[in-house]
Amino acid sequence: MQLPEHDHCRYCGDPIRYGEEFCDDYCRELFIEQEKADKKKDIKFYAMIATTLGGLFIAGVLMKLFL
Repeated sequence: MQLPEHDHCRYCGDPIRYGEEFCDDYCRELFIEQEKADKKKDIKFYAMIATTLGGLFIAGVLMKLFL
């Protein structure tokens, strides 16, 4: 037995008609909100890395100046 051609919802994973992305508007909205939250989290993560590296650089320069 072979399943008919289908896709899966990008948010919940339920089977949907081939060529569609989401099973309903609720899943579409939740997916968009999740994408926005993920982007904010990524920006915070990279900002934290940049701040840490900058602090280490400044600490290194100050150590060379005063030691």
